Amino acid sequence: MFRSKLEEFCAKLLDEKGIEYKYESEKLQFASPVRGGCCVSCGGKDVVKQRTYTPDFTLADRTIIEVKGRLTSSERTKFRAIRSCNEHRRIILFFGADNKLSRDSDTRYSDWAKAQGFEYTIKELPPHLLQRKKRRANRNRGS
Repeated sequence: MFRSKLEEFCAKLLDEKGIEYKYESEKLQFASPVRGGCCVSCGGKDVVKQRTYTPDFTLADRTIIEVKGRLTSSERTKFRAIRSCNEHRRIILFFGADNKLSRDSDTRYSDWAKAQGFEYTIKELPPHLLQRKKRRANRNRGS
């Protein structure tokens, strides 16, 4: 059902904590820049292509969890574009490890995510998701 063992692991964590989710259930629109593009009408150089993105997990509150084993340069560019076109959505990057961006870089996935303003977690669910679930359970008990 899942495309990777890491996605399966994330789903298991969500299931264990009783957090409702849908897997690859929606498509988001975003615009990505076209390198070397030229507008036929006006000759402008700022050309974009409309694209779609299918998030890995969508939670009941519409939070997106995107599972990433590798965070390539093209993936980083794509996620910046996705976020800029979907600012109203909360996107959490779920990394399998806090690897370096490349062999020649000291920058790690977490460093990049922080610098770009992304929420992220490394092979665990973010604490705020677990606290929200606990608060909801307490409300249901009459607390």
